[in-house]
Amino acid sequence: MKLKAALVTGFALAATMLYAAERTDPNAIAREELMETVGKNMKTLGDMAGGKAGFDAAAAEAAKAAIVEASAKIGPTFETQG
Repeated sequence: MKLKAALVTGFALAATMLYAAERTDPNAIAREELMETVGKNMKTLGDMAGGKAGFDAAAAEAAKAAIVEASAKIGPTFETQG
């Protein structure tokens, strides 16, 4: 549960920084899209874990796969940040 809270807090802070970035900067747009992907899929898993949504193995697996794929892009995507 602490990990989930830390991830949510981290993503919220990252999202705040992204909104402060120039909207026309393609690097900022890429970072925003990446974090939206992670956030959407974390919500799917969090809702299942918290009982807000019924467990759906296929949806959970798809969310996990999307997070794993996005996590590989985090380093390179944020390296462009000045």
